[in-house]
Amino acid sequence: MRHFLSILDPATALKILAEVITAASGILGLLTNFKKKVKGKGKASTKEEIEVISTPGKIALIGIILGFGVSTTITILDARTGKLKEKQHEHEFTVLSQPVSQKMLVTIWYESLSSDDYPKSQKEVPEIGTITFVKGNKPCSRATSEAGDLIFAPEVVVDRQIGGTMGPDFLMTSPNYHDRSYMEEARQFEIQYRAKDALLGSDELGGSTVIIVFYEEKGTTKFEFRGIELPVVTGSTLQFTADEFKQTTAHHQTIVDESVKMFGEKGEEPKTIVEHYYCYALPSK
Repeated sequence: MRHFLSILDPATALKILAEVITAASGILGLLTNFKKKVKGKGKASTKEEIEVISTPGKIALIGIILGFGVSTTITILDARTGKLKEKQHEHEFTVLSQPVSQKMLVTIWYESLSSDDYPKSQKEVPEIGTITFVKGNKPCSRATSEAGDLIFAPEVVVDRQIGGTMGPDFLMTSPNYHDRSYMEEARQFEIQYRAKDALLGSDELGGSTVIIVFYEEKGTTKFEFRGIELPVVTGSTLQFTADEFKQTTAHHQTIVDESVKMFGEKGEEPKTIVEHYYCYALPSK
């Protein structure tokens, strides 16, 4: 019983209390008389009887007064709740007035895994994929990434512009920062998919999971993802180091043309692509 009462909010508990008091007063009225006759006092009324409220009647009267008080309290609480909901709607309107950017220029930093300061080919640097926001704290997986509420896709480029850099200030606390070389890349992203009730504003991103996908050809990568900057809203930028993310991987094989083997040619062999999923649960606001 105590556990049951502990899970009730004050308004619900008061409503139940008011119903119990009303029901008890009604049952008491059916089972007893609210008035009783007693002999009057004094010489003039020695033979007269008067009606007074009986003890059950007094209890019922107290119940009616209590029920009225509880009902009044419920009305006040409901009015206060209505004002809070009105303020919440105003807040939602404010959020919608600062929507998530349709496009954002994302900056990514990569760290050398070897003594090389600069990649000899673009294959040595991972290829960034989609950036997904999913409502709630979700598992880090391909399925979660594909079922996002808000998905940004990177622009398709022939030649990626990757250049050397000292790295941003927020990377200085990462391990081996001063012993490694860094590459910087800027890519334009735009909304590829937005669910019907998708995240619309910066405040709504709180409590969601951001998933960033990288692809690499197995055995060729010499640089790895180290940090990222996401300007999701004008004046609101998210910055992460790779160490802050949970990480999972998956694999798939590239599709090649097998028909050339029918003519005795060797053809191209399928390659193994490693998919890296970096996930971070944004704190609720």
